[in-house]
Amino acid sequence: MRNYQIVFLACFLFAASCAGYPGNAEQALSDLDDAYVEAWKQNGTAMQTSAVLALFTENAIIMPGRGGDARQGKHALKEFWFPEDTPPTNVSKFKHLITGVDMENNLGVVYGRYELHFEFDGQDYARIGNYQSIARRQPDHNWRFTQMIWNDKAIDE
Repeated sequence: MRNYQIVFLACFLFAASCAGYPGNAEQALSDLDDAYVEAWKQNGTAMQTSAVLALFTENAIIMPGRGGDARQGKHALKEFWFPEDTPPTNVSKFKHLITGVDMENNLGVVYGRYELHFEFDGQDYARIGNYQSIARRQPDHNWRFTQMIWNDKAIDE
């Protein structure tokens, strides 16, 4: 089973890297956004960590909802999303509704609304909100997130 997971992850990362092809940048950004959603649906912290962080540049910045402090660099993102010695986050539903994609040369912005349902440490959560992600085309033509910001609220609020 472990080999199957590794092969799946390799195929997933290859598909995500192909999102950078220079032919249709807007589609490439949409594909990168889709890859982000799918990365969170991976089973297990190790699989999620690899899949999610692969989509960001080394010095990427996230600005979490609810006034959370900004975090910069893959190490800080890992500490925020996947802290050591915590149970896995089991995502049961994650949807992005892209409402816009803007492009300027090698810089792109994807924004929209999202819905997220997950279980963490035995408790279920359901969130909705808005997001905006900035991505840059890398020298190898792959797109990677450089900045991400979101807001959220519990669905039952």
